[in-house]
Amino acid sequence: MSLHSELKEVLLRSGFCEKAMVAEEGGECVLYYCDRSLPLLIAFSTYRNWVYAKLVAERLVKPYMWHCSDVFFNPYGFYVFARSLEELVEKFKAKEKLLVAQTSLGVERLAKMGA
Repeated sequence: MSLHSELKEVLLRSGFCEKAMVAEEGGECVLYYCDRSLPLLIAFSTYRNWVYAKLVAERLVKPYMWHCSDVFFNPYGFYVFARSLEELVEKFKAKEKLLVAQTSLGVERLAKMGA
C-alpha cells in the first residue's frame, strides 16, 4: 500500500474526514477532498523522512484551482509537517479551530473583493 493510500485510511480511521477522495494524483503530490463539517482540500507530499501537507478550506479555492500547486501556494490554509501519518493527522486536528476562523475571515474578504 502506498503512503498516499495509507493517509486516506488514517484520515477516515481517525474521524478527521467523513469521506476522503483523491481529487488529483501526480508527480510528488496527492490532493484530497476531505468531506467534513468544514470541507477541506489537503495537498499531501513527502520529503526524505518527513510527510507534510497543506490544509485549505474548500470554499477558499476556486474549483479550477483544485491542483496541488495551487493549494500549496494559496494564501489561506496551514502547512503541517510530521514524521508519521498519525502525527500528521493529529496536527491537522490541532489546527481545526484556526481553520474555521481563517475560513470565516477569508470568505468575508473574498466577498468584499467580489471573488
